[in-house]
Amino acid sequence: MTDETGDATKTRGRPRPEATIERDEKVLAHLAAAGPKTRKQLVEETGFAGNEIYLSLYRLSRANKIARTGSTWAVSPAPATE
Repeated sequence: MTDETGDATKTRGRPRPEATIERDEKVLAHLAAAGPKTRKQLVEETGFAGNEIYLSLYRLSRANKIARTGSTWAVSPAPATE
């Protein structure tokens, strides 16, 4: 797949809706501010539906922005730079 300039694009499929991107950012910000949380706690504290939280956690973990420890999710530590 290539873009208008002929360069290969890195993503597949259609772009994510703005609401999805905003929800992922809010979940990440909540975890950063409140510390490790379970999925159930995130549902209760953010007001998002359980399936929305599940999908946000999945996308954020695939992007290495959060990590799961047992049943809790937390922001991943920043990689060390030299």
